[in-house]
Amino acid sequence: MYDSIDDINYLSILKYLFLFILTYSPILLLLLNKKSTWLLILSVIFVISAHHLVSILNILYWPLPGADLDAFNFHQNAKNAVIDGKAPKVAVGTDFYEYVLYKIYLIFGSQLIIGQFVSIFLFSLSCIVIIYIASFLEITSINLLGLLVIMVGLVPSSLFFTSLTFRESFQVFLFVVGIAFSILSIKNKSFYMLLIASSSFIIMGFFHHILLFMAVLFILITMVFYILINRRMIHFPYLGLMIGSSVIVLSGYYLVIDAPVTGGNDYLRILRETGGILEMIERYRSAVEENLPRSAFGYSISVDSWSQLVVGLSRSYISYLFGPNIVSIERIIDFVPFANSLWRILVVISVVLFIIKSKFKIGWKFWYLVICFLVMSSLWSIGTTNYGQALRHNVLTDWLLAIIFIFISYQVLSDYVCIYSRKKL
Repeated sequence: MYDSIDDINYLSILKYLFLFILTYSPILLLLLNKKSTWLLILSVIFVISAHHLVSILNILYWPLPGADLDAFNFHQNAKNAVIDGKAPKVAVGTDFYEYVLYKIYLIFGSQLIIGQFVSIFLFSLSCIVIIYIASFLEITSINLLGLLVIMVGLVPSSLFFTSLTFRESFQVFLFVVGIAFSILSIKNKSFYMLLIASSSFIIMGFFHHILLFMAVLFILITMVFYILINRRMIHFPYLGLMIGSSVIVLSGYYLVIDAPVTGGNDYLRILRETGGILEMIERYRSAVEENLPRSAFGYSISVDSWSQLVVGLSRSYISYLFGPNIVSIERIIDFVPFANSLWRILVVISVVLFIIKSKFKIGWKFWYLVICFLVMSSLWSIGTTNYGQALRHNVLTDWLLAIIFIFISYQVLSDYVCIYSRKKL
């Protein structure tokens, strides 16, 4: 099924070697940081190497679950475009990803390993940015930062979907960069950084129609935080909040609904055909569930009324975050999403207990990350009807849970050290 290696020559080997080394190059950013230690650097090297192992297994031995569908189709469509000499159309969604792959293949060659190297490179960049986000939260423990990298890199959703030719690597990287510059913009009162964050969110949205809608929401959320946190430094902050929100909503409406590049939006097409949001959700979920019956959640959602829809989507959200349970496991492969869900349950319980203990008196950075997680995960869950989809979609938010968990761990350990020091005195 995969590419032949008969046409490999010295030039292609040099390209492979260059891209392989490039996947480890973000570590240089850690080496330039005097606070970094070899423990942290080795953690990043270990995680990147694990992604390379998954990548090689996918090519040489057997296609990983899902890799023989979307991942291979993305690669093959981009490769065919190179062979035909005709670029894919530029439109939001899979077309945009295949266009990006096509451009990369024009430069480095159209072997599958090239696309997977690019995915791993973007993942390694994401790891470094996530470490810097942790520093924004004033997490200084090197051991915890190393654990953060391991959690982000080895959680099944990340390991399987950011080492192959899925578009998730691009989405995660742009989301991580958007969050990083959002926090910096609020913290430093920098409108310039706010523009960088907004641009990153929008480019992220080019890779998926729903993410384009989410991009508008994240820009709106960031702008609200920006004005409220810095309201003492801004003249007429609440007027600015009203005007800014209106501009973002109107611009977002054009970007998501009317922009030419959104012409292939399946969700909008279904909405226009059905004439209502309830009908759109029912039709989309039914179509997805029919295509993947074995891993489906096992229940349908009634759209007879808004109340029934809310109850059904809430149930679906729980399945999305915490499923499958042990009873749902039928094959060995089912243990992968099950392991992912166990980790997520642990983190969510820790977050809830920490919020209750702190009596909601936590810094705005923590709340910003929590809100971003809730928005991204809840909107993804609306169109998710099976555990395979959930595992893939969770890759965009599992890193957020990891950094939130590490933040909580750091706070708890700091409190423990303080109490222990007082007792000794």
